[in-house]
Amino acid sequence: MRKYSEMAVILRYSTSVWGASKTDRETSDEVTTTKKASRRSGRFVKHLLGGECPELKTIQNHVQSFHVWVRANTFPSPVKGEVIVPVEKLVETIRQCKQYEREFTGLVDQFLDKYEEIVEQAKTNLGDLFDHDSYPTKEQLRKKFDFDFNVVPIPEASNFSRKLGVDSFIEALTDDYDRRMDEVFSEGEEHLVGLVRDRLLKLHDALVDYVPEGKGSGAALNRRAFQATLRDLETVQSLNIRKNHDIMKWCGEARRIIEGQPASSFRNNSMIRTHAIQELEELLTEMGVEFKKEEKPQEIENFSDLFAHL
Repeated sequence: MRKYSEMAVILRYSTSVWGASKTDRETSDEVTTTKKASRRSGRFVKHLLGGECPELKTIQNHVQSFHVWVRANTFPSPVKGEVIVPVEKLVETIRQCKQYEREFTGLVDQFLDKYEEIVEQAKTNLGDLFDHDSYPTKEQLRKKFDFDFNVVPIPEASNFSRKLGVDSFIEALTDDYDRRMDEVFSEGEEHLVGLVRDRLLKLHDALVDYVPEGKGSGAALNRRAFQATLRDLETVQSLNIRKNHDIMKWCGEARRIIEGQPASSFRNNSMIRTHAIQELEELLTEMGVEFKKEEKPQEIENFSDLFAHL
């Protein structure tokens, strides 16, 4: 097997956004004194911008979107702030990260350009709670926003130097490291299998619940549903770093079922739809999903049996 360092790299990323809040001790003391409560019984957290700020909210949403994208398009790592990227996806991943970074910088610039105006509005909204000393300068505020990422190689057990100690110690350390890396990739593959299973279950349920037009309301079964499933399968296949046989097989089978007919055929032809449901159930059963089997009604041979069942 190829070394992990030849198959993938580690992407480290971090983001930070100004929280725009501060504990107001004076107001906290005032409330607890008025209510005859202990000073430790509560605290008043002041929203410095006097409520929701659209410009700041846009930055927060952008960062959240980045985190969602990273988790959806990389191989998971147990280390917070790290993911694993196959070497084949590295160029595209870096390109996308840089795009998110550029957009982040632009949004922060827009926020800072309106900062004085935003603070003036906060002064109106906060009333006597407003304290000018609570607000950082533009220069200080820019440092509270951060978007950073970098790529580092996956270390290999062979990197442990013989200078660390006796051979038996190095051998034990190497074996432990190899075992832990195998666990990381095995757990990541289980995550990929879960993604495939969840997506196929959604498609299966949409096929089962579908009601033809004019005969009531049912689950959406349009081209977008099939395209979304195929995109997810393609992503999982691209993240199958160790070429896990089961993942390759299940993704291939799922693609065959979906790509075998146009979306309109699944809607308009009940036989095609039923066959696809059966094939998906067989595939999902192989993946560990249990489907409830409908019990056939017991046949009644004579009237005595009929009364026995009443």
